[in-house]
Amino acid sequence: MNLTGLKWTKNVKNQDGRYWAYKDKTEYIEPAENIFGLHWKFNQYENACKPQKDDFIILRQHARVTHVVRVLDNELYKDLTATEFSLYRMVKTVWIANDWHNPPTYEQVFGQKIFFPRDGKVINLENMNVFQESWNSKTGLLGFQKHVQQLLQIS
Repeated sequence: MNLTGLKWTKNVKNQDGRYWAYKDKTEYIEPAENIFGLHWKFNQYENACKPQKDDFIILRQHARVTHVVRVLDNELYKDLTATEFSLYRMVKTVWIANDWHNPPTYEQVFGQKIFFPRDGKVINLENMNVFQESWNSKTGLLGFQKHVQQLLQIS
């Protein structure tokens, strides 16, 4: 799988009281296809529109990496039954943690300890100074994408 569109990361939080978000396929819109709606707060419209079709997003929660998803289209949807997290994008899981007791840490995936904001906004890795300082001295964004693909065994 070509991960050249992997340049985003986003913190997620389950709103139903469960520990992990997007773990249970009953939350998925099309479970057999691993497709679900990745949610943003109602006031994060501009941020939710940033990733483009076929971009990849690393999902983080509880200082762990739990998913890599591919954005399926450029549409922004509204969940009329939700209140705070009413905006969503359609995404497809391309990798999900197989050990929910010990998903990969930030350090394993990003190559260093990074303190990400937990506001639920998508972050472009290319715009993060700490990411650039670390990966530009190695092999840049392309090297990071290859590192993620090998580490998570995404084929």
